[in-house]
This record gives sequence, C-alpha cells and structure tokens, in this order.
Amino acid sequence: MYDLLAEHFKLTAQQRLAVMEHTEENAWENRVRQARRHLVNMKWIYKPRPEIERGLWKLTELGHCEGKRLDDLSNLSREQLLG
Repeated sequence: MYDLLAEHFKLTAQQRLAVMEHTEENAWENRVRQARRHLVNMKWIYKPRPEIERGLWKLTELGHCEGKRLDDLSNLSREQLLG
C-alpha cells in the first residue's frame, strides 16, 4: 500500500525513506497511517472484517459520495471554482 501510494504521488526515494526526527519512524508510512485514521474518523472508510482480513479497508456510502464530489470538483476549471 505504501509503495502504491508513493508511486501515485510521485515521491522520490528520499521522500519515501525519510525518518521522523524524534522517533526514527518512517515519515511516509506514518503520514499514510494518519491519513487512514482521519478517513476512519470522518466515517469515509471502515474495516469490514478486522479479525479476518488484515489491511483491507472499504469505502462507506459517505466516503463514496465524498469521493465522487471531490472527483467532480477536480474536473472543474479555475473559473468555475472561483465563480
């Protein structure tokens, strides 16, 4: 998952391997986990069967609607967005 997202966002090797200053934890992986936690808190994703399917997350109905809305916004021109 981390590599797929890093490729999508075109991260450099340096960005992928950077560590956090005080914990020596991989900064990219930490950021992805924080984003996932935020999406769970927003009720946009959920873990359907946490006891069985490790690492599998699904969109909620709300997450699906918000994803569609954001996709629609990304297709608008600057003039349309600014009114």
